[in-house]
Amino acid sequence: MKQISVELPESIFAAMQQSPADLGEEMRLLSALQWYREGRISQEAAASVAGQDQSALAKKEQETRLAFAVHLYQQGAISQGTAANLAGLNRRDFLLTLAEMKVDSFQVDFDDLDRELARDDRLFREAARDDNSGRELTHD
Repeated sequence: MKQISVELPESIFAAMQQSPADLGEEMRLLSALQWYREGRISQEAAASVAGQDQSALAKKEQETRLAFAVHLYQQGAISQGTAANLAGLNRRDFLLTLAEMKVDSFQVDFDDLDRELARDDRLFREAARDDNSGRELTHD
């Protein structure tokens, strides 16, 4: 197998909390997974590049898909259903996985919530006013 050399700033190793050897192995794995996903290499070739057997590579791919799906879901970029599909899970299993990971299963945008509550309050007041305006007030 051929070798390549990649220069990285020292700060990367501290930020990633990995040794150069460990980061190199992770880069090989992630490259192999990406090339396989793009259809550029076979699963067998990807396993060889990653230095792992095919079942280990498939497990790493599943873990990577799940991590990516959770990240996109937490960012509000995709729905629960889409995230579950991306992770290769049904929605129930995705929600259970979120709970195991201690990740909120419902994403709330508090600005949107405030707007909804204000709208509901306004609609409630209008409905109450309409109910009262239909009644005739009489004094004896």
